[in-house]
Amino acid sequence: MQSGIHRAIGNTIPRGWCHQVKNDIVLNYEISCEKQLANISELVSIQANCTLRLGTLYTNAGFGMNATLGVINSPFSGGKGSGRFQLYIYSQPLLNVIGYDATLQGGIFDRNSPYTIPSRCISRFTAQHNYGAVLQTRKLYFEYSRTAITREFEYGKSSKWGGVKIGVRL
Repeated sequence: MQSGIHRAIGNTIPRGWCHQVKNDIVLNYEISCEKQLANISELVSIQANCTLRLGTLYTNAGFGMNATLGVINSPFSGGKGSGRFQLYIYSQPLLNVIGYDATLQGGIFDRNSPYTIPSRCISRFTAQHNYGAVLQTRKLYFEYSRTAITREFEYGKSSKWGGVKIGVRL
């Protein structure tokens, strides 16, 4: 499936799961905060956010902004209008400070992964931009998202990916 998608979009064909970082124990703690800076008539919303992760998978910190434009049900409005129709676009630029990333460096306990990036080659600062569009009704949720990130290690390239989320409220 993964190789078929890469062929269809003209991307580099993955070399297989045998080259992935091996499984390891994941114990992580994450704390995040978000502060609304502006809300204009439930049509425009701007928030500042920060996240701190500490553990065996990631040790990093992220700082950024989130802006939404459209028909918004702001989570900062005290729950009024919950489940209401929403249609908006969003943009979220982030700056990240990287301490440890097991997805690149391998696990802390299982050091037998065939391909890992040495600590000295990890980019300690990355910039990331998440953006997309959301449509939500009382019962359905649709989201199209894209992410772009600067290179995560010395000899790597910047990366882009995207996704589609579909949800149903029961």
